[in-house]
Amino acid sequence: MAGHQQPIGGLAYYISPPQSIYDLTRDPVHAIVYTIFVLSSCAFFSRIWIDISGSSSRDVARQFIENDMIIKGQR
Repeated sequence: MAGHQQPIGGLAYYISPPQSIYDLTRDPVHAIVYTIFVLSSCAFFSRIWIDISGSSSRDVARQFIENDMIIKGQR
């Protein structure tokens, strides 16, 4: 493909997605490292989002208490 660049080594190679099923079978370590990188990035950014947006369980409980809201069956 004209103008298409793909890393061939180093950190950039391992955090770039495999291009085909053949690449998965040829280099399974690349696929595993990429999968771990994507999942850990998603977990990290979702945790940051929860902390920043104020939607953690502690924040919601605090909002309920401040607004005198009670859920039946809960403390």
